[in-house]
Amino acid sequence: MHGIIFAGGKSTRMGRDKSMMFDNITRLKSVFFSCGIHDVIILCGHEDRKSLFEGVVVVDPQENMGLHRVLQWIRNEIQDDLVCVPCDAFTLSIEGLQTMLKHDSMGGVIVQHEEIQPTFCVVPKNWKPTTEVSSLTQFVSSLPPILVEDENIDFYNFNNQEDIKKFQEIIHAIQHEFLHSQSLK
Repeated sequence: MHGIIFAGGKSTRMGRDKSMMFDNITRLKSVFFSCGIHDVIILCGHEDRKSLFEGVVVVDPQENMGLHRVLQWIRNEIQDDLVCVPCDAFTLSIEGLQTMLKHDSMGGVIVQHEEIQPTFCVVPKNWKPTTEVSSLTQFVSSLPPILVEDENIDFYNFNNQEDIKKFQEIIHAIQHEFLHSQSLK
């Protein structure tokens, strides 16, 4: 199984690059490692973003492909099951990722507040979408739902500064805990 971190977006609504906030890419890689996933790929989008990240960083094969096509492409390239998270999963915990991993054989997509969270998904290597799709939501919509409680903050979708303010204390506590754990290594 490979971990995938989506980090190629423009972050227009946030007003700044979400992939650079809170050193979250490093923290997410640590969450993957803690769950036994040591092959982690950062999908960075355009070539000019590749140098922003450390580790295995993959550039989209074409500009403006759409995330659904990039995900199909990377799965075909590596021929493995994928567990995917967005770079702005600022509140994703080890337990949250383990919730996703319980569905590794069948795959799944997080559903919270009765809405699909398409960037939080597990895509088995042999799974194929049921129809031709034009978005990531359509791509993952035929995966089994991974239902999570509305109160669960692991899979919160951070779109703007108001979302950050709403969870600022929690994000800082998570980041502090991560930095402390790194200093003990």
